[in-house]
Amino acid sequence: MKPNSSNNYSPALYSKLYRIAALELLLICIWSIVTKAYPADAETYFSAFNTIINGSPDHLRTPLYPLVAGSLRALLGTVGGSVALYLLQSAVFIASIRWFGDLTSALLPGSRAGRIVLIIYALYPGPLTLCGMALTDSFALSASVGLLLLLYRAFSLNSWRYAAWTALLMSAMIMLRPAFLYIPLAAGLFWIVVAAMRKTAPKTWLTGLASVAVTLGVLGIYSASMKATYGISGPSSVSGANNYFTVRYAGVLYPDELEREDLRSVADSLLRRHGAQPTLEMVWNEVGTLSALTEPRELPEITTSAMKAHPKETVKYILSKRTCDVADADCIYGGSLCPPVRAVTRMLSPNNGAAFLMLLVVMILLARHDVKRRSFSTFTWFLCGLFIVIYATLLVGAQNEYPRLLIPNYPVLLLLAGRLFSFHR
Repeated sequence: MKPNSSNNYSPALYSKLYRIAALELLLICIWSIVTKAYPADAETYFSAFNTIINGSPDHLRTPLYPLVAGSLRALLGTVGGSVALYLLQSAVFIASIRWFGDLTSALLPGSRAGRIVLIIYALYPGPLTLCGMALTDSFALSASVGLLLLLYRAFSLNSWRYAAWTALLMSAMIMLRPAFLYIPLAAGLFWIVVAAMRKTAPKTWLTGLASVAVTLGVLGIYSASMKATYGISGPSSVSGANNYFTVRYAGVLYPDELEREDLRSVADSLLRRHGAQPTLEMVWNEVGTLSALTEPRELPEITTSAMKAHPKETVKYILSKRTCDVADADCIYGGSLCPPVRAVTRMLSPNNGAAFLMLLVVMILLARHDVKRRSFSTFTWFLCGLFIVIYATLLVGAQNEYPRLLIPNYPVLLLLAGRLFSFHR
């Protein structure tokens, strides 16, 4: 596969995709405004905005999305701010259609599969519903596509300028959602491989590594402010809530191991009342109860200590129960927050088990392809590795809502699916 930054798709195709996607997004946003659709997490971004403008970081939410959503609400009111936010998210997504088209055109040149996955990305309604919700996922999707395009252009065009731009985008992604911690690490490994194989000039891969260092520096500075304000080692306390599900379902939360005596009695009462396998709602109630009794740093410390004290039980739970739950879940977000859309997407909902199988087949065929041609498909192998890293992050840190949290993997999934159906070329 030769590096290629040109776009083989006609302006007429893009024009059609933009118009149809815009119509879908308009209907979704109107539905969201009329029905007052409001995800449970949404209010936390606006409370975080109030905390941030008062001069402190918020312990739960990183600052980028609260500042965007909160500023629009402050300027335009609740309804006007929501309309502006949804329009902004929709506009960024529509822009990302061209970015994804550039990727498919370059990675799958002359392939019908490339055109098909582009159309799916632009028009499959499930992910589009996130543009009509006050959640980080819509920006996360568009940013993921943008970063893949910048990395590919930096690599294929041997351009240090594109590599430099990744510093800004990766830093923004880290400040958008803590789950993007894997991004600079994955990018750093990519540039190390590129350097080792002498795939670009030193100036390009050195700039790429410098961009990773800048991103980690931004993360370090923000984490230092969190440490000084809340005593939290990291950019957010959200890991405490997420990890609580892990220790709870793994059965490694032992009240007598808690340092505070008052928490021991509360934890014991919760365990007795809800049993060994409580519902998700019950566990969220437990998180709320314990959070009300603790400082922001304490719940992450409690859950981290429990996992460190019982690593075998924790790993067993993740590899057995949670892996099965993830495999059963949809690999593409179907729009569960928008029932009319979900009624449509439910008819075609491949699960993550099918996605794992697809990845395995792609890797086998890719290895065969590279051996036969005595080449190394660097960027496609990077996509395979990124696919694995995203799922590993999900398995360790997520408790439910897997399709929505997998939204950054959506463009990777489509690109690899397109590659699978173009191996004959």
